[in-house]
Amino acid sequence: MAKLTGIIPEQNFEKIRNRIGEILAEEIAEQFVLRPTEPEINATVFVERFTPFDKSEFPAVNVLLSSAEYNPITSVQDNGMYEFFIDVYTTGKNTGGIRGDSVSAQNLHKLLGICRSILRSPYYLTLGFVTPQIGHISVPTIQVMEPKNNQDATNTIWGRLVFKVLAPETSELQQTVNIDSWKTQVKLNLTEKGYLYEKN
Repeated sequence: MAKLTGIIPEQNFEKIRNRIGEILAEEIAEQFVLRPTEPEINATVFVERFTPFDKSEFPAVNVLLSSAEYNPITSVQDNGMYEFFIDVYTTGKNTGGIRGDSVSAQNLHKLLGICRSILRSPYYLTLGFVTPQIGHISVPTIQVMEPKNNQDATNTIWGRLVFKVLAPETSELQQTVNIDSWKTQVKLNLTEKGYLYEKN
């Protein structure tokens, strides 16, 4: 006979993953409003997308849960160190005397820097959750991946920002609490290519 008679809610790492997507979608969209002459930063944000991207969708950002490590573990709570990948994809075309691969790389660096700055902003130290539900956040590494196809006419390149979040996890049937003033202007929509964050 089942002992758990209540519905097990979302785990904290699920909520954190979704919150990262919401924050990036909203703030990247706002950056493009502030810098409308820079279409290379007008990225679409996905969460847990594994369907291959089409080059026409770039620039794009994909939020993925990579791993979780629990330490210390007690009888009532596990302290989880969650690692998320923020994958960024860009392209660049050869125009005049300017090489497209250089343009693509510079666009990638710019968008990776924007994502890092957003996630490390003092406004998001707790990702919008009530303290002490988020113990610590960090961006320990940024990796730029070598292009797989050197004959790519659009010079596709991608990079990865590693984002770590320290947060507790319990087996009690409790809900993570948002800060009262937390509001988001994005919606999570399920598409045939995965979850997509769209700003209202």
